[in-house]
Amino acid sequence: MNLLNFIPRKMAALAFIAVSVFSLTACGDKAPDKVMMNARTVGALGLFDATQWFHSGMYEQMEVQGEISQVMMKRKEPFVFKAKDNVYLVQAAIEAIDEMRPEVSSQPLWDQWPVLTRRTRYVYSEFETENQPVDVYEIYLQMSYKRYLVRFGVDVKTDAILPMGEAEEMRGGNDYEDPYLKIFDELDDAGTR
Repeated sequence: MNLLNFIPRKMAALAFIAVSVFSLTACGDKAPDKVMMNARTVGALGLFDATQWFHSGMYEQMEVQGEISQVMMKRKEPFVFKAKDNVYLVQAAIEAIDEMRPEVSSQPLWDQWPVLTRRTRYVYSEFETENQPVDVYEIYLQMSYKRYLVRFGVDVKTDAILPMGEAEEMRGGNDYEDPYLKIFDELDDAGTR
């Protein structure tokens, strides 16, 4: 994985994801004859033919809030992070924490690098640009007795980790954060600290 290929992301995507991430479903194994998708950076008028990515068996279409998404898709076999990838996951977490406002210190991560490979989950995929898919993952990070959700991407063509600059503290008590806290609890119960 190459740390030189970082792509800063806008927090606006976070709001869209927050509303829809728990209503995602895959649309089955059979892709239509032609699949038109939208690159995240292009907008609604930038549809392109992404059929090759679905017919190859790598991705399947997704339903988001009852409709087939032209932005988000599901990877059939997401990347599996190995011990050697941990340094890149920690670096992505540090960069996302450093971007948080109000400011949060990432010093605890520098002081004792956690093992994040078992606390990382695939969420969905999208096209960064035409025919440039990125798989989006979340790290369930515990730091200084607080819980943080960190999002990052993996460039499908190069396997480079693309920090999105997206991190948020999960406190709970609302419909958005409670499902994430449930995952934190499951990971803690499984001994993945």
